[in-house]
Amino acid sequence: MATKKSSKGTSLIKYPSRKYAELGAFIGIAFTACLIIILFYLAFGGRFWQVGVVLGILCGVTVGNLLGIAIGSAIGARKEKADNRSVALDEIPSIVDDLQKNGSDASFALFLFNNKATATGYAPGLQFSIEKGQLGLDYLLNSDFNKKEEDNFIQKVSELGCKYETREMNKVNFIRVTGDSLVWKAQEIMRRIYQVEGGEKIDLVKKGF
Repeated sequence: MATKKSSKGTSLIKYPSRKYAELGAFIGIAFTACLIIILFYLAFGGRFWQVGVVLGILCGVTVGNLLGIAIGSAIGARKEKADNRSVALDEIPSIVDDLQKNGSDASFALFLFNNKATATGYAPGLQFSIEKGQLGLDYLLNSDFNKKEEDNFIQKVSELGCKYETREMNKVNFIRVTGDSLVWKAQEIMRRIYQVEGGEKIDLVKKGF
C-alpha cells in the first residue's frame, strides 16, 4: 500500500517468506534424520536399525525443524528485503522490463508521489505487479489524493484504452489495470495526474526481482 510522507512504502502484496521457512524446515528434517540413522547404523550395525529410524525421525523433527525454519526464514527475509531508491520518469521502462523478466507472482515495483502527499496522510502510490504471470498496474486507494482523483484516473485509463476493475487486497481497495503498452500509459498518467515531468524524481520500492 502507499505510505506516509516518510517514503517508506509497503505494497498490497505480502511477499511469501513462509514458503522459504517451510522448504528450509523440510531440508533440515530430512538431513538430520538421515544423518542420525546412518550414524546409528555405523555404531550398532543392523541389529537395532528400527531404533535408529525412530531416533532419526524424532531428532529430525525437533533439531532439523528448528534449524530449517531458522535458515528458511533468513533466506525468506533476504528475498523479501525491499530495494528503495528514487528514479526519474524515463527509468520506468527498464524497471518494468526487469520486473517482467526476473519477477514472479508477488513481485512488484511501487512508485510513490510525495509531491502529492498530504501533511497527515499518505503519499499516493501507483504500482506495477505480477499476478498469475501477467503484468498489471495498480492504482492504490488508500491515500487522500488517489481517492480524490479516482474518477479522473478511471477517465484517463478509459481514454487510453485500458481494461480495469476495482479490487480489494489486505484491506486496501485498488483499481487493477491491464492491457497493452502499460508502461507508456502509466507514464502518461504520471504526467497528467501527478504532474511528474522531466528529471523529477519518484520514490521507488521494489521487491521480488
